[in-house]
Amino acid sequence: PGAFYKGLLLPLCASGNCTVREAVIWSSLLARVSIPVLHSSVAIMKIAEMPYSGVNSFFLSQLLNKKYALPHRVIDTLVEHFVKFENEDRALPVVWHQALLTFIQRYHFDIRAEDKQRLKGAIKAHHHYLLTSEIKREIGLGRSRGEKPTGDTSMKILDPMVLGTASRENPRELPAVVMDESI
Repeated sequence: PGAFYKGLLLPLCASGNCTVREAVIWSSLLARVSIPVLHSSVAIMKIAEMPYSGVNSFFLSQLLNKKYALPHRVIDTLVEHFVKFENEDRALPVVWHQALLTFIQRYHFDIRAEDKQRLKGAIKAHHHYLLTSEIKREIGLGRSRGEKPTGDTSMKILDPMVLGTASRENPRELPAVVMDESI
């Protein structure tokens, strides 16, 4: 996996001359194989730190779609990657918006609240008529990293002794089970 990233994918992204067709072929390969999270985490960070190209967003989206449990450092690098486009004058392609949407859908619980606000600024600067509303909705879902769950959303183990109503099941009080012998 490390050789694939170092020898093929990262140089392909860094070259800037990868075609969309090549990106589709390589990303379909990425989607099919199992690659350890540490190798992919490093690749995601390296791609996020490269100068922007649509192909890089395409590969980022594919890697994020694998739903890895990414380290917080990688999450923070991805936030910086998307936020740096807030002051960009050019219109960003749909691929950038799709990569941002994939990132937020998969990792909105791992993004800090202040980073979510910064991402909202980038979204406001670069509006897409179909994807922006979905991105805003996803950012607002759930809690942020470091926040405690609110209300009764956490799963609780029901222990009869803790509840104060210790109950025992009496086998003599169970209803009779009718067996159909015609089968």
